[in-house]
Amino acid sequence: MNSFKFNISFTAALLVCQLLNLSPVFSQCVVEIGEDTILCPGNSLVLDIIPSVDYFEDSLVITYDATQGVSGLAGAGKVYMHAGAELHLFGGWQYVTGNWGQDDGIGGMTNIGTDRWQITIHPQTYFGYHPDSTLHGIFMVFRNADGSLTGKDNADQDIWVDTKLDPPVAAFGGTTFQWKKDAVSSILWSDNSSGNSITVSTAGNYWVEVTDTIGCKAYDTIEVSIDIQAVDLGDDTTFCGGTINHTIDAGNAYTTYSWSTGSTAASINVTSSGSYWVSVADSNTCMSADTMVVNSSAGFTADLGPDTSFCSAGLYTLMPVLSVKDSLVIEYDATQGVSGLVGASEVYMHSGAELHPFGGWQYTIGDWGLHNGVGQMKNIGPDRWQITICPVSYYGYSPDSSLNGIFMVFRNGNGTLTGKDGSDNDIWIDMGQDPPFSAFGGVNVYWKGDGITGYLWSDNSGDPSLDVSTSGAYWVTVTDTFGCVARDTAGVSFNQAPSIELGNDTAICSGQINLLLDAGPGFGEYQWLAGDTTRTKTATQIGLYSITATDSNGCIAMDSITISAGAFTTSLDLGNDTTICQAGAALVLDPGYRVSPNGDSLVITYDATQGQTGLIGANKVYIHSGAELHPFGGWQFVTGNWGDDDGVGQMKNIGPDLWQITIDPQSYYNYPADSSLNGILIVFRNEDGSLTGKNDLGDDIFIDMTQDPPVPVFSGVTATWKKSPYTAILWSDNST
Repeated sequence: MNSFKFNISFTAALLVCQLLNLSPVFSQCVVEIGEDTILCPGNSLVLDIIPSVDYFEDSLVITYDATQGVSGLAGAGKVYMHAGAELHLFGGWQYVTGNWGQDDGIGGMTNIGTDRWQITIHPQTYFGYHPDSTLHGIFMVFRNADGSLTGKDNADQDIWVDTKLDPPVAAFGGTTFQWKKDAVSSILWSDNSSGNSITVSTAGNYWVEVTDTIGCKAYDTIEVSIDIQAVDLGDDTTFCGGTINHTIDAGNAYTTYSWSTGSTAASINVTSSGSYWVSVADSNTCMSADTMVVNSSAGFTADLGPDTSFCSAGLYTLMPVLSVKDSLVIEYDATQGVSGLVGASEVYMHSGAELHPFGGWQYTIGDWGLHNGVGQMKNIGPDRWQITICPVSYYGYSPDSSLNGIFMVFRNGNGTLTGKDGSDNDIWIDMGQDPPFSAFGGVNVYWKGDGITGYLWSDNSGDPSLDVSTSGAYWVTVTDTFGCVARDTAGVSFNQAPSIELGNDTAICSGQINLLLDAGPGFGEYQWLAGDTTRTKTATQIGLYSITATDSNGCIAMDSITISAGAFTTSLDLGNDTTICQAGAALVLDPGYRVSPNGDSLVITYDATQGQTGLIGANKVYIHSGAELHPFGGWQFVTGNWGDDDGVGQMKNIGPDLWQITIDPQSYYNYPADSSLNGILIVFRNEDGSLTGKNDLGDDIFIDMTQDPPVPVFSGVTATWKKSPYTAILWSDNST
């Protein structure tokens, strides 16, 4: 308490009371909330006015039943209390108040029911005794307005109440007495609250103003200081290389240090995983404590795969394959199973990994009773505990191993109490399922998908994958929840696809064939269909000549040429000379060759990566198709039975997932030569027919043959006419 403030307050209060003409009533108006105080960090102080307000007088409520005792007051219109205070034991009537018969209102009671009367007084104010005096009791006699009738106890004696008790006690049952705690009419604290007390935990000046029921005010002020600075060991730390050599420093601001390791120095050096705490004290014996958890993680790997080359422009997705992905969360309900851990202040998980079926406890971790933080769980609710681990680094087994299960027993801090399953057996978690499964309902286990917290690619993007379309070296950095980092780099090359051009299919009109075929330079390997491995080859007979060449990037080019015997190696035959005897008759002359349209070849090229397809990477592709001879006629003259692998409709591979076939539609589908071809319907299939290639909607592919060049209604297919080797016909009348 600030004594200077107290003296001013007391003097001011007396002056207020005198100005209010409250004499001879005394109200000392004193409140105390304590001496200036120094708090230790984390502690609090309750400032309370109640212990110091003895001189703030409460009201005494007196209730009288006029039908009880020796009474003439049953049915009375008014009742007065004639009473006196007893200030020392056996002192009898003193400070008598209430003159009977005068009907002057002094001691007048309020009717609160049939023959029930009540009065409320402040005893010191009502009787006028000095506030330093001690009230032992009150004597009373009840009377009517003119004082002619009285109410006393059952023995016709004055009624006495012992006021030293709370509530006051009288031997006469016709009266009851109760203190009404209303001496303080208002309270105002420095934080603007108005309760009997406030709780403070920070440094500062705090004051209270109290006003009593007669208007007197009292004040007090207290200064609260905080002594010690809280110790801070820093954030929990994880070492990702598996080796720990770390100094934990509590600073030099304290007089005593007590570590969980037993050290009393200001700092310790640790070389193993665990929870390390320190308790410090200053010269005022104020204490502070902090804990640091030190973890060791074996780390993880990120693999982007080998360097990759492509023989054409395109898009490639890089995604690292990670050896560790998620954290495992284990939650335990200590009220379940056979448990002594209900209400425990600490719970530890003693556990072991099982790396092969039914192998039992392996890689056991968590020695009970050491109180070293290894396996210590976090409280997440009443009797509910949780721990989050990375199994590979926590148990220390090889990342290449397969985790089949985890065994566990829960224990308190000193290991004397355990928590097991409903049969009092060790608890087992089946890690072969996702989510993991426990037959014991008191344990809940799930993967927390936050093992990886961030990705950083060479282009500064942060997604789990990266799409690239240009050649270069690309790297990724991956970070996990422990702060461990894994990195990898991969090269991606997009090369210009090579090409070979052996020329158009050729008909040799002379009797001798001697044609030089040249695949061109720029390739490291050449492979002709006949087995030759040279760049050039001389064709000396009719047939199909095909070559596959590979460049230094491993890209492949292919081409083929068909050499046929010339159709005109012998003379055309229009028939014998003919005489027409009948005027107006006509003769049709036909050399037997066609130029266009039915004499042309149709080239159909298919990209197996487009549309709805299962043919990416297929070894063989067949075209199952049909001709449409009139609009919307659907499949007709169907050719290519799938699953037979009989060569009918088999396409030629001309590049990665690119296939081609060349047909003469009329002869291939065998429709009438005088028919009009409106379109071709197609489905592509692998050799056994189990996989298909269709358009983007999964429908059959249609080529409109009424246009030149033909128009496929699907971008994954192109169709072009390859002109007949017979390029011109000239008749003697100049017709063609």
